[in-house]
Amino acid sequence: MTTSDGLDSDYVTDIATRYGIAYIATPDAGVMRVELSTSAIIGSWQSLGADNLDSTPIAVDDDIVYIGLFDFGILVIDRMTGDITEHWNQDSSTLPDDDVHSLQMDDYGGLLVGTQGAFSRYDGSAWHTMTSSGGWWNRPTVFYDVTSDADGMYAGTNRGACMWNWQYQFQDCVSSADGMPSRFVYAVDMLDTDRLYAGTNQGAAIINMDNFTVIETWTAGDDTQRSRTVKIGDILYLGFENTGIARYDLMNNEWLTTWDGTQGYIDDDDVTVLVPGLDSGTMWAGGDFGLTLIDVVNDEVLIEWSRGANAAGPTLSNTPPAEIEIHDNVLHYSLQRSNSWWSSSAQIYRINLTTNSSMTTLDAGAQAGWSGVVHGIGVIEDQLWIGVRPTQYWNNGDGTIVRWNMSSEGWEDDLTTIGNVRRVNARFLGDCFPLNASSCELWIAYGDYILRRFNADSMQLLNEWTDIEGPIRGMAEFQGEYLFASMNGILRWDPVNSTWLDTWMPGDGLPSSSEEEFYSMAVINSDLWLGTMESSGFNSNAQILRMNGSSGVWSSWDLGTGDIPDGYAADIKLCDDIVHFAIGARFWWGNQGGIARYDLADHDQDSLTNEWISSMTSGSTGLSNNDPRALACDEANRIMYIGFDTEGVGFDRYNYNTGSYLSTLTSTDGISMDRIFPGGMHHENNVLLAGHQYDNQGGISRLVTSGTATANGQVLDPGMDGCSIERAPSNSGQMV
Repeated sequence: MTTSDGLDSDYVTDIATRYGIAYIATPDAGVMRVELSTSAIIGSWQSLGADNLDSTPIAVDDDIVYIGLFDFGILVIDRMTGDITEHWNQDSSTLPDDDVHSLQMDDYGGLLVGTQGAFSRYDGSAWHTMTSSGGWWNRPTVFYDVTSDADGMYAGTNRGACMWNWQYQFQDCVSSADGMPSRFVYAVDMLDTDRLYAGTNQGAAIINMDNFTVIETWTAGDDTQRSRTVKIGDILYLGFENTGIARYDLMNNEWLTTWDGTQGYIDDDDVTVLVPGLDSGTMWAGGDFGLTLIDVVNDEVLIEWSRGANAAGPTLSNTPPAEIEIHDNVLHYSLQRSNSWWSSSAQIYRINLTTNSSMTTLDAGAQAGWSGVVHGIGVIEDQLWIGVRPTQYWNNGDGTIVRWNMSSEGWEDDLTTIGNVRRVNARFLGDCFPLNASSCELWIAYGDYILRRFNADSMQLLNEWTDIEGPIRGMAEFQGEYLFASMNGILRWDPVNSTWLDTWMPGDGLPSSSEEEFYSMAVINSDLWLGTMESSGFNSNAQILRMNGSSGVWSSWDLGTGDIPDGYAADIKLCDDIVHFAIGARFWWGNQGGIARYDLADHDQDSLTNEWISSMTSGSTGLSNNDPRALACDEANRIMYIGFDTEGVGFDRYNYNTGSYLSTLTSTDGISMDRIFPGGMHHENNVLLAGHQYDNQGGISRLVTSGTATANGQVLDPGMDGCSIERAPSNSGQMV
């Protein structure tokens, strides 16, 4: 299974399973999820678009949850509903600094926030930023961790462990000049009155914050790249590179002597992996020394295997191990990755622990078809899953998960991949309003190739196609068929027999003058409307097509002629008996972009219906921008909403009651100011929803409307790309 099957990434760093679900960690797409019994792909946990975070601090105040995200600000979440109620950031002046490192509720109900540039407190109504003193070279500027007690507020900073009183006045910092292991303090916690624990990158300390003196320190030796932990009894064992195995007594809260290669347990202090052994009280340690099995209960080394050949033992790789998985008395280990992009490390070494002998080596790269690098291994039932990518430096997410069946000793099919999805378009088709559980379907198009068909009630996957010539820009029901606007004609589905029909192509179902690429589609009354163009080159031959639902006769109009602006038809909406076409501007030059209007009634009072009337274009009394891409209509109040493919514009509104524009909706009304997704607007039950492409905020704007008035604007799921928006059926009513 790879991205061609719908995974969000081919780049896997770790795998774990729980309750029949495989959780797959990635560096670029959050946590992917796969249901093991069906191999169905569940949505990835990455909706915030902030998947590569050093930390994600959380603070809880009764039913309010605060989540800090670096370079993003703070999300305020209703714990009972799970809804994001607010997004605090610098741009909206609701947060002093967006680069959040730490959060904590203080002793008086305030929220302490440590960021890259400030230490602040929110008292429920206003922000207060802590003062500083001394020369700029001595002032704390980065606040990694925060805490408080009755005497004041404390922060771990780039200038030591620092204190402020409750009047927000700076008191002092304790740093390396005062006996701290380092001036970079990444963790602080109050142990008792005036006693502060401070953790640094070179050790830890306990500080008397009454007189700002260091009471005790522990140093960790050299910097380390990673730590692996195993808990046996009341002792926590931590494996470090350049340090060895650190030990912490959890009962007495004290550090024990580190096993660094001089005590006889391991022969070197570079520990790269640490895992529990098969027998209780044992653990395997791997590193530059090879592999060692230690019985910590009986204080005995049971096995010592060096890298390379071992007498009466297995032959190990000359490269230290990276990860270890043990299954059915077989130890599997992957290799440390090189810093050189061209170096392969695709082998998985195997050892039979019953006979202490080598088994055949698995080559994950060869199985995938290229020279590879392993980025994680994990046991899923009786299979070893191996995340592997190619070695070439231009690799952009290529890779897969190869699967070794440990019972049959053979390779299973790889998890195929499709790369970045980019856009998702969804539509309910069939008997959905009211809901007919057996015949209402949800169709979802992912990116350029994937199309899936679900039962809308049970969400059972009915069909999947991985070779669709997408992206699919529109879906509609027309004359008993489901139609899909693709990059290679109009695809047609017979819902009665559940089969594909012949595709409409130019001269074969479509007008011979039509192009093959379609960018919008809508059924209005009984007619089918399409927007088409050739995307390559400057001569796009962009057209609007209409099939009369009664006669089956096609009509076509070229963009850039008459009352139709040049560009391409990105969205089609009926509003006040006028068919509106959001014409996106393809190029910056020429008279491009606007809204074309086909009047089904007689708005211009010339006694003619079914004619093109004057377009809506940009200007001092017109549209705010010449690149509209999405439309929505409040039919009850005769108001049309317009979204643009330009950041910072907002939503235009046109009132057909007065024939004039209303004020443009902007961030002051609570909406996102990022670009609109083509066709990504919907108005329903006095609520306007709009999906935004992620530039600075993204998300889905939600705005309550009442005639010309609006209220309660908010951005749902900021940090993600909002795509299509569709009314969803349910047995208890309907929702968007």
